[in-house]
Amino acid sequence: MLLLLLAALSGAAVAAWWLGRRFQQASAEQARQQAEWQTWRLQIERRLAERREPDLTPLVQRLAGLEKAVGSIRLPTPEPTNLRPVLDAIASIRLPAAPAVNLEPLHNRLLGLEDAIRQMGTPAATPAPAVPAAREAELAGVVAQLGAIEQQLARLRPQG
Repeated sequence: MLLLLLAALSGAAVAAWWLGRRFQQASAEQARQQAEWQTWRLQIERRLAERREPDLTPLVQRLAGLEKAVGSIRLPTPEPTNLRPVLDAIASIRLPAAPAVNLEPLHNRLLGLEDAIRQMGTPAATPAPAVPAAREAELAGVVAQLGAIEQQLARLRPQG
C-alpha cells in the first residue's frame, strides 16, 4: 500500500514538472511571436505614413473628357415595329375540325345501366332486366374513332 502511494505521488510530481515546463515554453513562444508581430506592424504603418498621395489630376481629366464624349453621342430614334403581318399570319391559322364521333352506342349502353341501377332500388318482386353484355363490334367503332382523334391531336402538337 505504501509503495502504491509512493508511486502515485512520484507520478504527480513528474506530471506537474513536465506540464509546468511545457506551458512555460509555450507562453514564452507566444510572447516572442507577439513582439515580432508588433514590430512588423509598426514598420508597415511607418512606411505607409511616409508615402505621399498620388496625383490623380490627369486621370480625373481623362475621365471628364470621356464622360463628355459619351454624353455627346446621339442615337437615332428607332421606328416603331410593325407587327401587323405577324398578327395577320397568326389570325389566318385554321385548326382542322375533329370528325364527328358517333356516341349513340355508348349513350344507349349508359341508359341501360341507368335503368338497371334504378331497378335495384325497387322491391325484389320484380326482377331487373339483364344488362346486355358488351360486344366487341360495338367498341371497335369507338376505338377506331378515338385512334383517329389521337392521330389528329398528335399532328397539332408542336414537335420538339
